[in-house]
Amino acid sequence: MCSSDLSGNPQGTYLNDMVVYECGDNKWVNYDTLGEKPSPRSDTQMIYDTERGTIVLFGGWANRWFDDVHVCKVSDVVGPPYSINGISPGIGPITGNTMMEIKGLGFNSAATKNATIRYACQKGYLEVSGTVIDDSTVVFDTPDFKKFGPVEVECRVSVANRPLTNASVNFSYFAVTDGDRTLAFGPGLCTGAYAQFPVSFVIEARDEHDQPRVCGMDEFSVRITPPSMAGELEGLGSLALPGDDDEADPMEMRVTVDVADKGDGTYIVTYTAPAPGDYSIAVDFFGTFDGNPGPVRGSPFKASFAESLEDDEKSKLNNSLDGPVMLDTVKNTVKDLKEFCNNKKRGMNKAPTDVGDSVAPLIEVKAHLRSITEETGSSFLTIAANRTALAYLKKKGASVDRLVDSVNQVEEMWTEVLDLGPKVAAAIVPQTKEWAQRTEDDVIAYTEGRRASYEAFKQQAFWNFETGVEKSLAELQATDRKSVV
Repeated sequence: MCSSDLSGNPQGTYLNDMVVYECGDNKWVNYDTLGEKPSPRSDTQMIYDTERGTIVLFGGWANRWFDDVHVCKVSDVVGPPYSINGISPGIGPITGNTMMEIKGLGFNSAATKNATIRYACQKGYLEVSGTVIDDSTVVFDTPDFKKFGPVEVECRVSVANRPLTNASVNFSYFAVTDGDRTLAFGPGLCTGAYAQFPVSFVIEARDEHDQPRVCGMDEFSVRITPPSMAGELEGLGSLALPGDDDEADPMEMRVTVDVADKGDGTYIVTYTAPAPGDYSIAVDFFGTFDGNPGPVRGSPFKASFAESLEDDEKSKLNNSLDGPVMLDTVKNTVKDLKEFCNNKKRGMNKAPTDVGDSVAPLIEVKAHLRSITEETGSSFLTIAANRTALAYLKKKGASVDRLVDSVNQVEEMWTEVLDLGPKVAAAIVPQTKEWAQRTEDDVIAYTEGRRASYEAFKQQAFWNFETGVEKSLAELQATDRKSVV
């Protein structure tokens, strides 16, 4: 605690600094201390209490010998008699319950097998219990981290309620998939692909906040229902899957599906349509990692296949993810949505400003408003699926900038339609009320007229059986003619 030379002749100044050697940085570091420090001195006797994580200092020399005792808690700096250096796996879902293993040393320094693992991020921390397996292994299940979200955390370990390790290991939480948000796109879900050649589509998993997932491991069900075309399948033989019952109907079409997990939140689904026609493709998320299960957006899809070309290369190109089918589908759906938006804007701009003599203009505007409501879900899906498909293709090197601009433009048009709808609905409230009152008045007048006719009908002679059959029939016919007139 002072500077001196090796001759035993003290030189310099007596010190009472706390200096710690940082092994990782290979340097000495001065730490601030709390509480009353001992006076500057040298030749102090010290011992480290591993159980309590403290340094005990006794005596020392500073022109006289001291006989005092001081205790300094250094566990937060030095750490407990165990440490960690690895964690497996390094990622897991925010829903928790991932079986984990932390590696280190000194875990058997306590008699108990109980351990506590702290998962900490900037927003806070959670702790779970674990079990010491051996001197270098602790096992546990990750905590549910939904309250903090998909973030990277620092993990530390405490054994037998002793201090947490100074060293930490990193673990990354990822969001889980929400079936209601997940998208699917590709020629395998469109019109125009060729039968008897492989075709694919992409599933992009998304979380509850509509953000793309960054890793895989999800489970999906893909069920493809072929068209009923037994009459056109003669001569094709059995199309059953390998391993199916030999007694299966040879005319029943079966479709083999391959789902490839790309490890980045996308999945490539590939199948081959055995014959031309309309196919139904149902894509369902199983709820992996306690995510929201169910059909993905737009499922079930409809795909129409044409007879394949004689040129195999053209058929393969047509069916590829960046081929004509996919790009034409984007163009056509964007074009259709643009026409829909323009039609709705023209229709709403014709909203009557006064009651007028006819209710037809009001009914027409209300029909436009109703169709906007009915098409809201499908329009949002068209924009989202096309934008996601183009982003995927651009990432793969395709030149799709003009199509991206078209999607952005149609999104602006759709937003304008949605903004205009409530304004028009509010503007026609007075006309709606007036025509509702007029209609109610007409119904009342009609009802009263029918009631008066009924009472007059009851005054006819035949009502009280005062005439014979022939005369009664004649009077009924005459009354009927008056009613028609």
